[in-house]
Amino acid sequence: RIIGKVNELRLHQTYNVIKNAKCFVGVDSAPLHIASCTETPLVAFFTETKGIYREPRNRKAKHISIASNIDCYGCLEKYLKPGQDYNCHRGDNECINRFDSTEVVQNIISLL
Repeated sequence: RIIGKVNELRLHQTYNVIKNAKCFVGVDSAPLHIASCTETPLVAFFTETKGIYREPRNRKAKHISIASNIDCYGCLEKYLKPGQDYNCHRGDNECINRFDSTEVVQNIISLL
């Protein structure tokens, strides 16, 4: 069962839902970092920021970080100056669409 609660839960409620889940699957965002504070296995997607900089660290639970399969992966490292808003350098945000769904499912299964 997949639960989507975007903009519906407070911080502690979000933590409790994730803590009781079989697996957390999400992008580099606040819920991912909340999930990293639990023992719930997680799959994290990274696009404009490289996972090596922001993936969960010192976790007891298993986690897998998946990088976008595109040549400009991690573009924030090259193009963004501190304090600026992010805009896709290519102009198409294609990195969001470059994940292999079969790989994602296999990673989830391997964590369970």
